[in-house]
Amino acid sequence: MSLDERFEALAMHLEILSRMHEDLEKKHEDLQKKHEDSQKKHEEFSSKMTAYAADVRDVIRRLGVIAEAHGIQLDDHERRIDNLEK
Repeated sequence: MSLDERFEALAMHLEILSRMHEDLEKKHEDLQKKHEDSQKKHEEFSSKMTAYAADVRDVIRRLGVIAEAHGIQLDDHERRIDNLEK
């Protein structure tokens, strides 16, 4: 193999490596973008779920207040019925 053939083969290998490197960089950029998009979606979902959990806690608290008020009303009705029966 002559020196010129070796240089040509080396140049071809460098061209192939250069293309492979460009392809890998593009794939890396694509994966990075997908990761960033996923991270953003996760943060949005987390924020929504935090707000949803706060709403659920508020509803449960309100239901507890309502249940307590109804319990007091039932106790009052039972007391009045007992008074009527006497």
